[in-house]
Amino acid sequence: MVYQRILFLSLFTLFLGQAQAQLQNSHWTFGYNCWVDFSGGVPVGNGASAIYSNEQCATVSNEVTGQLLFYSDGQSVWNANHTVMPNGLNLFGGAYLSSTQGPLIVPFPEDDSKYYLFTLDDLEYDIPQLDNGLRYTVVDMNQNNGLGDVDPLQKNVFLTDFLTEKMTVVRSEAIRGYWVIVHKRESKQFLAYKVDGCGVDPIPVISNVGTELLGANSNFDPRMPFYGSMKANHVGDRIAMPIDDSKFIDFYSFDAASGNLLNPITVEVTDNTPASPIRKYGCSFSPDGSMFYYTNNISVYQLKLTAYDSLSIATSHTLIATPANPTFQIEEGLDGKLYVAIGGSNVLDVINAPNSTFCDYTSNAITTNGLVLLGLPARVPERNFSSPPITMLPDSCWQSTTSFSINTDLSINQVSWNFGDPNSGGSNTSTISVPSHSFSNVGTYTVSALVEFQCYTDTLALTLSVVDCPQDPPPPIPNYPLVIPNVISSNNDGLNDLFEIENLPENTEVIILNRWGNLVYSSANYQNNWDGKDTSGKELADGVYTYKFTTETGTIGHGFVHLVR
Repeated sequence: MVYQRILFLSLFTLFLGQAQAQLQNSHWTFGYNCWVDFSGGVPVGNGASAIYSNEQCATVSNEVTGQLLFYSDGQSVWNANHTVMPNGLNLFGGAYLSSTQGPLIVPFPEDDSKYYLFTLDDLEYDIPQLDNGLRYTVVDMNQNNGLGDVDPLQKNVFLTDFLTEKMTVVRSEAIRGYWVIVHKRESKQFLAYKVDGCGVDPIPVISNVGTELLGANSNFDPRMPFYGSMKANHVGDRIAMPIDDSKFIDFYSFDAASGNLLNPITVEVTDNTPASPIRKYGCSFSPDGSMFYYTNNISVYQLKLTAYDSLSIATSHTLIATPANPTFQIEEGLDGKLYVAIGGSNVLDVINAPNSTFCDYTSNAITTNGLVLLGLPARVPERNFSSPPITMLPDSCWQSTTSFSINTDLSINQVSWNFGDPNSGGSNTSTISVPSHSFSNVGTYTVSALVEFQCYTDTLALTLSVVDCPQDPPPPIPNYPLVIPNVISSNNDGLNDLFEIENLPENTEVIILNRWGNLVYSSANYQNNWDGKDTSGKELADGVYTYKFTTETGTIGHGFVHLVR
């Protein structure tokens, strides 16, 4: 009978889309002709762009090289030479260039040459209102000799209307794409539009949650609750929405797999804004999500999110700066610092340490060649998604029939397997979703799967070492009547907490391997003191481990011990 199986598995999942430099936010264009270049490490603002916009602005750079690709004010699209792209005029962004958070650039998840440009109408001056709503346009950087072109067949594609000026994007590994999130007016309704390899889903996920944004409640301008920003944190599990003309800031949980907002928290803050109207405009999470910042057109405030409840967040409310000129949008730069638009000036202020309570606010951090107004370009999310891993059961023993599967929640249309074992003949390939394979011999094999998902195709691979597992108990150890436990329970109850070998000779080397054959513990002169932890002191998971020992006289042996707690 089979005594036990040693698992020497060398497991490597290979991804097609390996991590690349994320330099897509290397340039900003905004305001009246402003252009800030982050690509040299220290941001400089001595360039001049073609943009001339009160608020609306978006910019994207090459994610690998950091080279400027294109930018937009929601009505026009300019290339890296600051000239309008072919078909780049007459987009339906805000007519007065005053939408708080439109336009927004989102990469195609599966095509590194294309981008979606989402535009959002402004609200202030449309009387009677001509609501162009939320639309998207496709920019193809393969066209016009690499300078890009607006696709005339995918331009100003309508999604919905009757929206506020709030829009943000969340990157989601769960859907291998993005959620573009907007908010309906006169409601508490969020709309999350899914963007993946299949395109933009025109049917949004709807969440009715949080504060109802009602224009009639405003003390100053009936549209004020519809102005101002909404932002997501880096992880994509929280969204914040300061509510203009109020004392309130709403925080939400976000489910990046489903697109739902939930668990609203309303925080009431009193700041130094005049009594009427109470302004709230720009906002941003810190890069690690532990802090939140907002502007009230006069000052910049910080909220701490480490204790995540309304009272704790409100108690942490801290004034960090009151510049001479008005404060508007806050955005994170390529350097991980937060920059504040100082309206009516030629400078950006900076929060140098945004993850810290003592955030180090510095005035006049960047001087521009143009006029800074209200807007700054929103961060463009990363494009490179990881491939799902191939998993296998039960082990890598030659004597086993090994089952393979793909660890993903994404829909799979079909899969073609190759086990890298041509000597197995017709059994070397399979189109079964969860196939099994018996390897023809010991050795190293690369198992690959060509997978057609619902919205993209990927090639996955796994390398494993198939070994000949012992079929009989190891021979007895001569001259050393060792008594070796096969179970330890390291739960600090004083019973069987340690791997103790009776009659262990001095200067015996003992090593412990996990089920994949990785070394987790070793001692050149074992003292019967292994307590179920690795060499760094971290507790190991319950399971079966392999032990090996070599005595000073050269006697060797091995076996298995079950760790339970």
